[in-house]
Amino acid sequence: MKETPMDTKNLIRRISLREPVSVEFRHMGDRAMNIVNSLLVKALTMTDSLFILNSMVTVVRELAENAQKANAKRLLFRKLGRDINNREDYRAVMAEYAVKKKDLAQNMESELLAGDLKVTINFRFEGDDFIVEVENNVPAMEDELERVRLRLDRGMRSGHFMEVFGEIQDSSEGGGVGLVLAIFMLKNMGVDPKNLTVKSERGVTVAALRVPVNLKPQEITTEIKRQILGKINGIPTFPKTIVKLIGLCDDPDSTIEAIAATIERDPALASDVVRLSNSAGFISGKRVYNVVDAVKTIGLKNVRALLMVSSARSIMDSRYEKFEEIWEHCNNVSLYARFISQDYRLSVRVENIVTAGLLHDLGMIGLLSADLALMQKIAAITSDRKIINSTVLEEVSIGIGHSALGGLIARRWNFPDYLIEAIQHHHSPLDASEEFRDIVFTVYLANMLVGIEERKYEHPFIEELVLERFDLAAEGRLQSYHEKLKTRAGEAEE
Repeated sequence: MKETPMDTKNLIRRISLREPVSVEFRHMGDRAMNIVNSLLVKALTMTDSLFILNSMVTVVRELAENAQKANAKRLLFRKLGRDINNREDYRAVMAEYAVKKKDLAQNMESELLAGDLKVTINFRFEGDDFIVEVENNVPAMEDELERVRLRLDRGMRSGHFMEVFGEIQDSSEGGGVGLVLAIFMLKNMGVDPKNLTVKSERGVTVAALRVPVNLKPQEITTEIKRQILGKINGIPTFPKTIVKLIGLCDDPDSTIEAIAATIERDPALASDVVRLSNSAGFISGKRVYNVVDAVKTIGLKNVRALLMVSSARSIMDSRYEKFEEIWEHCNNVSLYARFISQDYRLSVRVENIVTAGLLHDLGMIGLLSADLALMQKIAAITSDRKIINSTVLEEVSIGIGHSALGGLIARRWNFPDYLIEAIQHHHSPLDASEEFRDIVFTVYLANMLVGIEERKYEHPFIEELVLERFDLAAEGRLQSYHEKLKTRAGEAEE
């Protein structure tokens, strides 16, 4: 049995008129969450709160998954012929399925689709406030509600997420990690956690969230954050040689030979320039072996960009641990970004796209260097709970995400505005200014596609507005285009 198709455009039109709308499903698939994401984009745009989109998507997804798990649990008891309200039956079944309960909804997809239990997500406006309600058509047991209350209270009393994660990750079903994570997301958004309520009455359980129009995000300050910001304040500016070279690149009277000769005086820089000119972002179709050929092959505008990248990487690697996998990821993102800009004939200068791709994850180096074990844990939770990206979890665990940290570094080095925006918004493209939206959208899309290949994300996570900008929203278009990019990237490496 398949879900009844929903008219996304009509739902968006209705919410734009401030009419209440609902999304209903028996099993939460990609289609349902894409519609929810689109409705959240529209509603938050209307309230000028788009900056909380990623956190809101995470909160609503967690609430919806809790509701779906409750439904799956009840269908399991029916399937086994056991009484969920009988304490002995309850203990026996939950003990038997303790290991499998995490994936219970996935394992019971066919039963959920064929059954009578459903989850409904309601969106409505009440005055200036935006209301989201997640309901499932079964009553909650008192034990379940008590667990929910305990989790909500634990989240409200704690300073940051990792304080309580270890305590709750293996806790009993019915309101564990997901609800506590939702509380921290609300704090980070500036929404009072008391605005999230869970009630069960008249055979229905409802988790209701009220988002006020005026948000006051809570600043989370951890010792790790203080250390990170202290190091950022001490990052040196670009060396005089680099500043001089960038000036030569901007001078119309400069010659390729003069610039190449200046680069060659610094052996480390010369080596870096040759290496980077052969990297994915600057690849030109032929191998480069010396500085003069590098400058001639990629052109002065690209040399300027390459010098910025070279200096940034050298400073980061000298102050922090070296993370070659991050730079390799950036190389791949830069290549995809170049292809996308060429395919769609963007008015953005290609060298700007290349530079943004190569430097978009500057902030990740800082976070990984500060606490590698914590960042690995954040990456695992992000993947396990299918959070759209790691930045929202970084913010509630550390107090700053890698995108924001990268933006601070970019400002420290007086990077041009386009580069600051691309670094700061490569996970939140809808927050980018109109002037730089094309470059941010391009780097965002390239980053997501490379991330999918690295098993960090999934195609449905990509913002609908970005897909529309590149005419990739129709079913199958994105996956088809992604395959073409992979083929071209493979050919470029040969």
